[in-house]
Amino acid sequence: AAREGSTIGRKVAEEKGQPESPQAALRLAVETLAQHGYEPREDDARVLLVNCPFHRLAQAHRQLVCGMNHALISGLTAELKPHCPSADLEPANGRCCVVLTAGTR
Repeated sequence: AAREGSTIGRKVAEEKGQPESPQAALRLAVETLAQHGYEPREDDARVLLVNCPFHRLAQAHRQLVCGMNHALISGLTAELKPHCPSADLEPANGRCCVVLTAGTR
C-alpha cells in the first residue's frame, strides 16, 4: 500500500510540480485523494476524509484495512516534498481513519 501511495504521489508531483508551501502540499494531497474516491472536508486546520473507499472491507477487517489505508496515504504524502502533509491514523465512527494536516517544515 505504501509503494502504491508513493507511486501516486510521485506521479502527481511530476505532473503538477513540487508544492511550494505546506498549504499547497496539503491542497495537492486533498485533490489527489478526491480523484481516488475519498471525500476530503476541511475541519479547522485538519482535513478529514468523510468516507472510506474501503468501507465494506473495513467492516470485517478494520485493523488491517485502516493500516493499509494509512500506509497508502502516507506513501502519497511523503512524495509531496519538501512540505509533506502529515497523515495520522485517527480512527473514528462515520469517516476514514486517516486525518491530514499541513506539514510543519
